[in-house]
Amino acid sequence: MIQASLRQFGTDLASLDAGEYKVYHYWRPLMQAPFIVWAETGEARDFHADNGKAEVLMNIDIDAYTQTEFDPLLDKLFAFLAGRKIPFSLDSVEFEEDTKLIHYSFSAEMAVML
Repeated sequence: MIQASLRQFGTDLASLDAGEYKVYHYWRPLMQAPFIVWAETGEARDFHADNGKAEVLMNIDIDAYTQTEFDPLLDKLFAFLAGRKIPFSLDSVEFEEDTKLIHYSFSAEMAVML
């Protein structure tokens, strides 16, 4: 159930703006931007009911890279996460001198029913 939910999240993220942005799971390719890298990083919290675990909140990190100042990618990611009612925060925005990329770093929590 958890793996299927994570796969679906990745598929949905990959369809962001009809595939204009390449999406990768875990690793950052050596390629031209824009692209998105996401990864589940562990369990945030869980909910117990009837003497068992009923729901899991998974921590997800999402990193978006672009060479374009004021890239609409940022707004599209905000809309994507908000539209799916996934709590998230934009943790940092950096310009990477070595790659010359603008790097947006998000953290999110996705609920998965068991």
